[in-house]
Amino acid sequence: MKLKTRLLKLALVGLGAFLLVLATIFTMSLITEGTIGMSAIAWLFFAAVGLTAFFGLWALVYLYQIVDLIAKNNSFSERTLVLVTKVKHRILAAAISFCGILPFVAQAADLEDAPGLILVGLGLILLPFAAYLFSLIVEELFKNAISLKNEQDLTI
Repeated sequence: MKLKTRLLKLALVGLGAFLLVLATIFTMSLITEGTIGMSAIAWLFFAAVGLTAFFGLWALVYLYQIVDLIAKNNSFSERTLVLVTKVKHRILAAAISFCGILPFVAQAADLEDAPGLILVGLGLILLPFAAYLFSLIVEELFKNAISLKNEQDLTI
């Protein structure tokens, strides 16, 4: 069990590092591009990517705490349910902020005369919403598991 939780923690740290590198690359691109020639769509794109990275990192911190609770055999506690709810909210915030890339994708599709690019952009935007739906399911599972655990503790 310790090996699995360590691997999960390592994966979360790796994902966090990837998000930080991605946000840094976009930030450096914004700085080196110069702010005079930047359009409102480009600013919206960079803001959307930055906010999504921020909310994603925030969710990863809570996921790390959940894995910590699992390692301590406290996976079905009220604290875990609170953390799962916080993760759900951060994923929703990231999904909403990620919608800010749509004008950039539409402009790129128009410039390249590639209408299929809009479908790819919509697919990318739907990924965080799918993660949000998954987090809703996980939250309900944790609620049911906690109620079953409490019920079992009362009967014994």
